[in-house]
Amino acid sequence: MKLVILTLALISLPAMACPELAGKYSACRTSSEQESTSSEVSIEQEIVNQVHQFKIQTVDTQSGDRGTENYQADGKLKISTQTDPDNGTEVRTETLASCSGNSLYVKLKVTIDSRPLAKINVKVSKINNQLVQVFTGENMGQTLNHTTYCE
Repeated sequence: MKLVILTLALISLPAMACPELAGKYSACRTSSEQESTSSEVSIEQEIVNQVHQFKIQTVDTQSGDRGTENYQADGKLKISTQTDPDNGTEVRTETLASCSGNSLYVKLKVTIDSRPLAKINVKVSKINNQLVQVFTGENMGQTLNHTTYCE
């Protein structure tokens, strides 16, 4: 009986490694040297085959711009390459998502025709009812270093 319980516990460990981030956060504020914005963030989270999957939707409340990102927190590199049919420009995106402690970590690298465009690290965590997203790295040659707080 102890062996069965131990086996079940070990099998379920990957599913328990990520924090619970799901929810709708309607009051988000970002302040940095580069910008100050307001947004809404919605996170859906599910476990599929013992891997946490996150769907993060963001709406800029000032401009109305929307974005959706999907991450599988399995620690495996995902590579996506798209080529513009009109001009042949190749966009390559490398994404690695994993969880550690109470945070989701995302590493993102984007190149256009083999030239670096962005290299961004994101740490997403929840402290009490507040969602905290810390962005660091480089985006289009500019240093990126800001934090978004959502209620």
